[in-house]
Amino acid sequence: MTLIRTAMAGDRSAIRAVVRAAFDDDGPVDLIERVWAAAEYLPDLDLVAEEGGAVVGHVLHHTGYVVDRSPARGGLADRFAVVALTPLAVAPDQQRRGIGTALVREGIARANAAGHPVIQVLGHPDYYPRFGFVGARSIGITPNIPLSTEPDPFMALRLDAYDESIKGEFRYCWE
Repeated sequence: MTLIRTAMAGDRSAIRAVVRAAFDDDGPVDLIERVWAAAEYLPDLDLVAEEGGAVVGHVLHHTGYVVDRSPARGGLADRFAVVALTPLAVAPDQQRRGIGTALVREGIARANAAGHPVIQVLGHPDYYPRFGFVGARSIGITPNIPLSTEPDPFMALRLDAYDESIKGEFRYCWE
């Protein structure tokens, strides 16, 4: 049975190992280190999947920002805090068993309960729509880097606290 729980400091080496194995790359490991060190790190939304006492999956969330610099604002910028999901990882030998789905669903439930308005993700366009994610551009949130639009990996999920005025360019906590 898989247990989804809040990550603890003692899980970090196991998290690094799972992320490294899932991506076969140290880039995502460097990314989670940056988020853990950021003021925007959301510890209640740092989740692990555990089986038999071993960490087999991880999802990390942090506060990101949607910045609106529309000309109508006279050069001033509105900045809206949203949740960014980065990254989701499941140990390769545990994939396709619903662990990633359980991690994402728990993250969504917790973010919604905490009153966050939006979750943003740069992810696989065939995976995240099952949770209700839509192309972020369709709700007025744009990436700050050039990205493909077909299929569009830049997605957002509107939560209960969603406000239609949240429009502009998305920024991760490290930008």
